[in-house]
Amino acid sequence: MTFKKMSELLDEIEDLLKKGEIERAFELSKDNDTDSLVDGLIKRIFFLIENEEYDFAGTYLKFLERIDIDRGIKKARKHHMANAYLKLGNVYAKKGKFDKAIEDYNKAIEFNPEYASAYNNRGNAYSKKGEFDTAIEDYNTAIELNPEYVGYYNRGLAYYEKGEFDTAIEDYNTAIELNPEYAGAYNNRGLAYSKKGEFDTAIEAYNKAIILNPEYAEAYLNRGLEYYGKGEFERAIENYNKAIDLNPEYALAYNNRGVAYYWLNRREEAIASYNKAIELNPNFYMAYSNRGLAYDWKKEFEKAIDDFGTAIKLNHDNSVAYFNRGVAYGGKKEFEKAIDDFGTAIKLNPVDAAAAYFNRGVAYYKVESYRKAKRDYTKAIALDPDFGIAHANLGDLLYTIEEDYDNAEREYRKALKIKKKYRLCS
Repeated sequence: MTFKKMSELLDEIEDLLKKGEIERAFELSKDNDTDSLVDGLIKRIFFLIENEEYDFAGTYLKFLERIDIDRGIKKARKHHMANAYLKLGNVYAKKGKFDKAIEDYNKAIEFNPEYASAYNNRGNAYSKKGEFDTAIEDYNTAIELNPEYVGYYNRGLAYYEKGEFDTAIEDYNTAIELNPEYAGAYNNRGLAYSKKGEFDTAIEAYNKAIILNPEYAEAYLNRGLEYYGKGEFERAIENYNKAIDLNPEYALAYNNRGVAYYWLNRREEAIASYNKAIELNPNFYMAYSNRGLAYDWKKEFEKAIDDFGTAIKLNHDNSVAYFNRGVAYGGKKEFEKAIDDFGTAIKLNPVDAAAAYFNRGVAYYKVESYRKAKRDYTKAIALDPDFGIAHANLGDLLYTIEEDYDNAEREYRKALKIKKKYRLCS
């Protein structure tokens, strides 16, 4: 068959595939040179992928599978098919269609069982779905087939998400041994050390990442977080500023800078940073919540309540926003609303609810529901025996309301030994 005739055949097949007439296309493909036909179809598939006609490329691949079942396709050409499926999987993964991506990676592996990139990328898709154990299995296979740095790095990411920080660090170390210039591995090793509470070691890792890539905005952000965690707020701000210089659209860096300004009592600068974070990302619930705290500190309770309300709309399970709005309602002396918000905060996070119980107890006390106040103070102390002001308030209630002087004295003595602080309802 001449090139012209093959070209005509391919055009006829394409017209039939566009119409969905796969059986007619298949019949037309018979009695022709299979190798030449498959080569022509593969070229068209890659052309379609390059031109972003992904669904039609998939139709072509299914057509090729039919040919393979009927009369077989040689191994080398199957590897081209595997590569096409890999490319399609990558496209769907970028679109966030991870199940569809996994289907295509499965096909890539079917046509080339030793395709390390397909295992690696399928692992990435499983990681995005939160299926980290399955992802790790794929990374293991990818590493066995081709022990390159990227497989170790990706497996490290999965172990990190599982909370296995030492194992993650081991994989990042191997990735760095294989590619000493890999700034991303240093950055993520820093994150793992941070989770282990080894903040200085984390900073060293970020330093190395920045040396390797001076324009690595995320590494500056992460180093800023470490300095923030150490209470070095000025140095944190320097790093957030650098991250913003490198990426002026970095909403998280503006938010984090706002938090550092807040703890330096530079509330107006904090609010300005939160404003910019919200401008860049109107759905950034944490920025609204943080700005609400700044307004609350300024006793601009209405603005604070509005911001906490927006944070709650954007994230209904945000127990912190309910708690903070409850505190703001307390500042306005709207104690019934405060009680409702503290109650919701407790339902959403009953384990870490000592402060919410205590503040609801304060609100109950303000509306003279003393029995409920006593119950909540007691619950707060049960959750956190070192909650000094809860002991003090319970002592006040026992002394002034119940006239139980012995138990009141006991609570006062406990309170005097404790200096722990919480955010409190007015």
